[in-house]
Amino acid sequence: MSPLSLAAADIDNEIINKILAGDKRQFEQLMRRHNTSLFRLGMSILNNDADVEDVMQTTYINAYQHLASFRQESAFGTWLKRILINECS
Repeated sequence: MSPLSLAAADIDNEIINKILAGDKRQFEQLMRRHNTSLFRLGMSILNNDADVEDVMQTTYINAYQHLASFRQESAFGTWLKRILINECS
């Protein structure tokens, strides 16, 4: 993992810890950090803006509901992308 990726993963994990500690508003920061990459991935699979936006919304809801089960063994972005891919199928 590159130093830049490590720093990004550390930032995500800090935000996740704040959310799990009760600061639910921090989830918006995670969304902002990952919107572009999720949208690009979704477009590569679905090739339709509206469908991608729907899948992204479902992805974020699922991630929020299951955030406590994210083990922080991999990058949050990887976990989020896997949720999106599953939602696309």
